Amino acid sequence: MDKLGIIAPVLKRGMVSMTANLSLEKNDSISICEKGYWAIMSIPKVPFVDLVAELADPNVAVRRVAIQKIMRRRKERAQAFADLLRLLHDTDSLVRRDTVKALNRLGDAHALPHLTPMLKDRAYRVRILTVRTLEKLGGKQATAPLAAALSDTARSVREETLEALVRLNGPQATPYVLTALADRAEPVRLKALDALCNLHGPQAMTFIQPLLADPSESVRAAALDALVRLNGVQALPSLLATLADPSDHVRNAAIRYLTQPGPAQAQIVPDLLALTTHSDRRIRIAAFTVLEHLHDPRSFPVLLQALHDEESAVRVSAVSTLGTLGDRRALASLLALCHDPVAQVRLRVAQVLGTFEDPQAVEPLLVLLRDPDQSVCTYAAWALETLNDPRAISALAASFSSSDDLRLRGTAIKALRTLVTQFPTTIARPEVLEQFLYAFGDSYVYIREDALKILRSPAHKDLLLKPLLDALTRPAAPLQIRVAALKVLEIAGYGNEPQMLDTLLALIEREEEYIPVRTKSIGLLAKNQDQRAVEPLLRLLSAPDLALREAASEALGLLGDSRALEPLRALLARTAPGYLSILVKGALAKIEAQTVG
Repeated sequence: MDKLGIIAPVLKRGMVSMTANLSLEKNDSISICEKGYWAIMSIPKVPFVDLVAELADPNVAVRRVAIQKIMRRRKERAQAFADLLRLLHDTDSLVRRDTVKALNRLGDAHALPHLTPMLKDRAYRVRILTVRTLEKLGGKQATAPLAAALSDTARSVREETLEALVRLNGPQATPYVLTALADRAEPVRLKALDALCNLHGPQAMTFIQPLLADPSESVRAAALDALVRLNGVQALPSLLATLADPSDHVRNAAIRYLTQPGPAQAQIVPDLLALTTHSDRRIRIAAFTVLEHLHDPRSFPVLLQALHDEESAVRVSAVSTLGTLGDRRALASLLALCHDPVAQVRLRVAQVLGTFEDPQAVEPLLVLLRDPDQSVCTYAAWALETLNDPRAISALAASFSSSDDLRLRGTAIKALRTLVTQFPTTIARPEVLEQFLYAFGDSYVYIREDALKILRSPAHKDLLLKPLLDALTRPAAPLQIRVAALKVLEIAGYGNEPQMLDTLLALIEREEEYIPVRTKSIGLLAKNQDQRAVEPLLRLLSAPDLALREAASEALGLLGDSRALEPLRALLARTAPGYLSILVKGALAKIEAQTVG
């Protein structure tokens, strides 16, 4: 019996001794435990010969535990070498795997002849461990058997073998790496590619070039990356060829490398121009995408011709490239595309026209502002803002009012704000002011903020009073517009304007007027302490609408006129407890306090 078999009884006896005598002190208990510990430590080791004998036990678990125990006996384990070799033929793969591990740890090179056949073991995990062990024990002498393992049926074994051969042989492993480049498994080919780069650096280009035709997208992309990383400018021809790759991922990688800034990029412009007429649309698009980033004026004639390409994606790319070149000679051709049947083309035209800053673009952009595609309209609104032309103001206002698209509404109101700031008198146009009043009540905060910046701007104060009063008193104006006009009059500093106060007085007595307009007007009159409002307000204390009575009561309290005392007391006497009665009591208290004072 080994130590593990003795520990439990010893501990059990120690615990029984501790619990049998409840009067033991703490130190006595510790003493008992210490005795148990030293009893365990004094247990003699299992004889090594017994452990070796267990290697032949019919139980698999016993044989595996015996291997582990033997390997813990550092001074004795070498004696089990021959017995471990016999276990290489064990019927259980786990035993064979543990045996290979053990031989690896023993480090005895005499095991090499016995390990080499293990490269054909039916368990691939055993074969992987064998590769590692052969590398460790045999060094370069293991190259020949390891080379044979490059044809193993398991991919993981072939990967492990390739790495071992490269570590053992360095640059001399190139033939094996080239063999792995033709491996049927993609991960093996990728490892071989990495190995070539590490072994040969820029000189590996000859070996890597064929991988650009590899059936795997990942291998082709990795080969492209390696060529760029190792060869730089010399890789440009390969990058151009890769623009014809069937994979979007590989083509995009080539485009990314080709568009990186550098003096050598000018060399590839003629080749790119030749590709713009290729029969494959993907190649044409890729060529135009690269040209867009190179900004080479030599591409201008080809780009103009590409605006008529049958593929919309090519036309989009050509428009973008012309925009980056900024050549005004392209303006007429771009304007013709405002009626292109594809929305994405029209969108890109609108985007590019804003960069030209040419007045000729205004009218076409006004057409695009009415485009059925809301995204096109949004870019047209942005472009009109950049052109800074007052002709766009009315159209932008109409676009803001007619659209439900948030992006378009936000872009249109921002463009309106910019243009109205540049041309202040345009704020007085009814169609323009009305849209800012609508925006002032919008549910989206940034739209409200853009409107507020214009409506309360000091530069517009003298221009806005009459238009605001007109909007407020126009019977056909929607309620939202009239309420917004009142709010602007309140916040923009028109409190002492006689025209405003006269208008408010007239509004509170108009029985056919909207209740919200009348109540808001009452509040403004009281805020501005217009004593002329007292008599109309006293009459409203008998109004049939509760909101009017509440607003009138509160306003009379703010005005503080003693003429309101008796009417307010009469109202309080006939009013049931509630919000109105609270307002009336508050108004009475304010007036009485001022009267006493």
